[in-house]
Amino acid sequence: DAEDQKVALDITGKSHWELSGITFSFFHTILHESYRPNTPSEFVKIDNCHFHTAVYGLRLLRAGDLTKPLKQTRFWTVTNNEWSHIDETAVFSKPLAEMGAPGRDPKTGVSVIRDLYFANNHFHHIGFAFENPYFAGRHAPAAVSFASATNITFIHNNIEIVGGYAAQMRYGQHAADAFVYPDIQPSAYGDNLM
Repeated sequence: DAEDQKVALDITGKSHWELSGITFSFFHTILHESYRPNTPSEFVKIDNCHFHTAVYGLRLLRAGDLTKPLKQTRFWTVTNNEWSHIDETAVFSKPLAEMGAPGRDPKTGVSVIRDLYFANNHFHHIGFAFENPYFAGRHAPAAVSFASATNITFIHNNIEIVGGYAAQMRYGQHAADAFVYPDIQPSAYGDNLM
């Protein structure tokens, strides 16, 4: 717990690490990866942790320099965690390329954020902003948001009591299939409970 710190753990450029059984609370952002293009985070495991009372939970913000081979945020396994009382978004990924493209190789479509596995996580009390409540013309954010990412597996998760969308997955790719909004089954149907 540290009320005076903005980021609990800056994971920019950190690869081959694991978090297990840790509680994070009272931060602005709990886990943060910045837009720096040459510092990927790869082979990360986060298991059995509790992330609560923050503005943001996990923020993956990856930039790609399309003049060089892509450095990617990839091979993440996030399982058995509890995400609660997050003002904005519990999990947010957004790749961005410095060359103006949306974080993708223009020839292959491969994203700079890819191969993420989320399973058996519990998300609750997300999107009820404490300091900056939403006003007319703006909706609350999604509890979980993946944008322009490739090969995301999101199964057996529980999302409940949210101020906005439960999950938002857009402009992604899995193999050769792109989706804008996937066919997510409501409530007690399918592999995720929302």
